Amino acid sequence: MKKILSSFALIAFLAILIVPSFVSAQFGGTIPNTETPSENFQSIGSFMGWVRTILGYLITAFWILTVVMLLYAAYLYVTSGGDEDATKKAKDYLMYGLIGAGVALLSTGLKGLAGNVLSGQ
Repeated sequence: MKKILSSFALIAFLAILIVPSFVSAQFGGTIPNTETPSENFQSIGSFMGWVRTILGYLITAFWILTVVMLLYAAYLYVTSGGDEDATKKAKDYLMYGLIGAGVALLSTGLKGLAGNVLSGQ
């Protein structure tokens, strides 16, 4: 059981690393609308670009973690075999994953709202 779970985790991790490179190929190797932070903060705009970049990475990591949590909940549910304790554990993980998806969705919206408010747009 642990071997199957670790194999699944390894495949999921490798897929997360490899799939973005295929998607980036559609855009000529770069992802559009990304801001690179400047090394020296010359103005509040360069600082905000840096903050947006960091928040973008954190939100992306949070979305990935949410998807992994939902996939793990599905795996637990499928392999529960009718056991009530295992089914309850799977439902709990599903609830945690859905709460994580809601928080990730709110944080994505709040990132854009905060960026617009702080940049004066």
